[in-house]
Amino acid sequence: MAQQGLKIGIEKFDDVIKELEPLLKEQYEENEPGYVDQSIELDPDYDIYRLLENQGNLFIAVLRDNTQILGYFILINQPHLHHKQKVLCSVDILYVDPAHRGGEAIFTLMDFMIGLCRLLKTKWLRIGMKVDQKFESLLKKNGFKLDEVVYSLDMGE
Repeated sequence: MAQQGLKIGIEKFDDVIKELEPLLKEQYEENEPGYVDQSIELDPDYDIYRLLENQGNLFIAVLRDNTQILGYFILINQPHLHHKQKVLCSVDILYVDPAHRGGEAIFTLMDFMIGLCRLLKTKWLRIGMKVDQKFESLLKKNGFKLDEVVYSLDMGE
């Protein structure tokens, strides 16, 4: 890493969640404008996050410049439902501070994520992206292939 104070590492949910909450809200408002317009509040199930972490299936990696958070990801690691002998890592959240997008932060996070998944003996790493928040070129440079398209239907209340 080129910058002096940049550090990335796994942090425990309860140790970091208070710092992440404003970023979660910011990301929600940026990436889910339809929900925000419908007054659907962000309401994460912290008990499930803690349960997954306690089971060894949830990892939060935070990239910091000294104490400032530049980005983070939350990764869920579990046996694949259709291939029980294979491990699937799914990215719950990948966030880079808007002031640091297009720079070193995303590459540092991506390298760390891929390295972590290798350590976890992951067969597949899956990352979703919003249609208007594309970062396909970064994924392709790291060997990702498009393998699924997801559509959503609002079922009302």
